[in-house]
Amino acid sequence: MRIFLSYADADQDVARQIASHLTNAGHEVWHGNETLPGENWALEVGNALERSQAMGVLLSPEAMKSRNV
Repeated sequence: MRIFLSYADADQDVARQIASHLTNAGHEVWHGNETLPGENWALEVGNALERSQAMGVLLSPEAMKSRNV
């Protein structure tokens, strides 16, 4: 299953751990680490959302303040 993982920048370490566990369980996880400097981030996010079959949101105080989460 392809999973889109949304999280605040401040929660990046926890998001990586979650993505690692999901990947080890056989899932394909997009969590922004594939986007390279200079790429159109918004376009990459949109494409990743379209390809995903599920979405996970890491809720935290920082995520609640984020425009992008």
